[in-house]
Amino acid sequence: MSRIFHPLLYILVTATKQELIRRIHYLKSENHVLRNRLPKTIRTTPQERRQLVKAARGLTKETLRELVGIVAPATLLGWRNRDEQPVSGKAASSRKPGRPRTAEDGHHCAASSAVLPG
Repeated sequence: MSRIFHPLLYILVTATKQELIRRIHYLKSENHVLRNRLPKTIRTTPQERRQLVKAARGLTKETLRELVGIVAPATLLGWRNRDEQPVSGKAASSRKPGRPRTAEDGHHCAASSAVLPG
């Protein structure tokens, strides 16, 4: 009995796969036509970036290179990598870089800028 269903199942899967291939081909063609009407540079909002990153999850780098059209594939990969990095619990420091000044340093600077009688 199962031998009867395997060829039937194969036909259904193959037909579905061919239909998906046709749909993807049409959508790629449509995107190409629409992309030609857009300006060279497209600015994306943070929400759009998150949406693109979410849609790109699970796709390989090679697939992204074929599909990505609005931004460069490297840009999308950068967004994805940045979103996957753990967020640090530290707040940004408001201090300037370098060694902190000591009281002696401040006193020395004030004395050296004073005009000495002489």
